[in-house]
Amino acid sequence: MKKSCLIALLAGMLLFSQKTLGVSFVVSPAKVNTTLSADAPTTQVFTVQNNSAVSVRFKAYLEDWTITTTGADTFLEPGSVERSCAPWITINPVEFEVPAGAHQKVRVSFNAPREAVGGYWCIFYIETEPIPSKWSEVVSVNGRIGVKIFGNITDTEVRGCEIVALRIEQHSRLELTAVVRNTGNVPLWLTGEVQIKDSMDKMVWEEGLSHISLLPGLEHEIRRRPGIELGPGEYRAIVTIDYGGEEIVQGERRMRVE
Repeated sequence: MKKSCLIALLAGMLLFSQKTLGVSFVVSPAKVNTTLSADAPTTQVFTVQNNSAVSVRFKAYLEDWTITTTGADTFLEPGSVERSCAPWITINPVEFEVPAGAHQKVRVSFNAPREAVGGYWCIFYIETEPIPSKWSEVVSVNGRIGVKIFGNITDTEVRGCEIVALRIEQHSRLELTAVVRNTGNVPLWLTGEVQIKDSMDKMVWEEGLSHISLLPGLEHEIRRRPGIELGPGEYRAIVTIDYGGEEIVQGERRMRVE
């Protein structure tokens, strides 16, 4: 069976740009969908455009990354993450100089192993570095652009998500906490909503959820402080999560305020 992989290079812009002490450069494309075969490597070509008035030297490299329960990125050496695709990738060229106003093509080749299933990821960097033949009294700061790479081996994806904890408490302030776990083998992008309803099913408070990234096997904590005080009565906290699978998941917790 032919295996393929969808590579999504994610960012909030169509082009990335970086400016550091007069150095300006752009890396494109910002998003790539490509098919990988287990039988032969597939190459994606990036363009590094030097918009500076001087020549700039660059290097290209890979790192791994993961996400904390609060959604913060943590960066690691390539190959540190179990589902890293960094070991599959070959970069050419790794170091290069681009004259002012010119551009350089960088080839990134992916070669997924036959046993690969589910989703994989890493981050691809383009970073400036000093030109060895040029000396300057000015201390420069390197600029870099990172592109997150996600790869799903098609026909092997398993999407799964569950709410493993849900708490609602009112002491000095009302606080709602839910913990969501990715039980599948591919990264998920979660949307949904958090609601509080009274005993008559009237909405007391609600807030939408979006832009939550959750890697396989990891958990994400959703913590909200609505800024309201519930009066005496019974209430329901409801958390609804859409994870892109066949069904949504929902958790509910009842609370009584005396």
